[in-house]
Amino acid sequence: MLEVVRVFPGISGASTSLLRAFDGSLVVRKSAHGNASLKLEAQAEWYRRGDFKLRTPRLLQAFRRDGEFTLELEYLQGAVSLHQELLRLPEDLACELFMRVIESLCRVHARRAVIQDTLARDQYLQDKIIGKVQWAASRHAELDRLVCCSELSINGKTYPGYLECLDRIQADEAIMDGLARYRPSPLHGDLTLQNILVSGDTIYFIDPNDGNSLGTPLVDFGKLLQSLDSGYEFLLNCDSFGCEGNSVRYDGHLPARWKLLKRLLLERLAKDLSPMEMRQLDFHQAAHLARLLPYQLDWNRPRVVLFFAECVRKLNEFIEAEKCA
Repeated sequence: MLEVVRVFPGISGASTSLLRAFDGSLVVRKSAHGNASLKLEAQAEWYRRGDFKLRTPRLLQAFRRDGEFTLELEYLQGAVSLHQELLRLPEDLACELFMRVIESLCRVHARRAVIQDTLARDQYLQDKIIGKVQWAASRHAELDRLVCCSELSINGKTYPGYLECLDRIQADEAIMDGLARYRPSPLHGDLTLQNILVSGDTIYFIDPNDGNSLGTPLVDFGKLLQSLDSGYEFLLNCDSFGCEGNSVRYDGHLPARWKLLKRLLLERLAKDLSPMEMRQLDFHQAAHLARLLPYQLDWNRPRVVLFFAECVRKLNEFIEAEKCA
């Protein structure tokens, strides 16, 4: 008989618990039903394959029973999230730790031959942005209204609205052609600062998302920028926000070192990525923000407009960067 020691919060549709076995050992168990169980099953397969080539918790077992999928992982005693460590450590040590993570990711995503896949591009755009925004807007009246606004005011700055951004991207042959060109790479797919754990000198990667039709490393680096640029972990708990008319305001203040870490990340990526790939980081950051909308409806409903506003802001920054190229 396993004893429940702790239940972890989560927004992925899976329940996560820390369990103690009869011999005193600890394991992490994740279980899910329905569509969430399919994602969890894909996560178990990602752990089994090991093609990400970086350290992960050991998969102990995975099984399906009565429509529920369950996986169990080793418990990393004493491990804390990279988010926590970057806030806790002195700035110089935080930067050193962060760059260790980035260098390891750059090795995984070392340059490969470019392929072109318009079907994968179109599926990614539909699945990660268009479909997620439509689904969430159909269930949230205020979001539905914001989606239809021709302009949005975000923290006092006016931007073309979401539908205008989509039209501009899809009507621009050069942009669409560029998004179809990428260097296939094994992905984590959900690389927030919370999904990177630090235990002493060892770095672990947890909770992947293997459902990305575009296998570009920009998916992983865009997710990191979601943390460092959009402040994902802080948006989740933002208490100072409001929405009136076409205006969305929220406290977008981030720790000063986040700006430094973002600069270090972009400087390092510029050594490996083409100018076009560097511009596309904003697009993939926007895609991650859109992908979160259904989860926010279930777990963080009042703040769903903040994630949408950040998505629109990043789509606009992507379009402007492409115009200047």
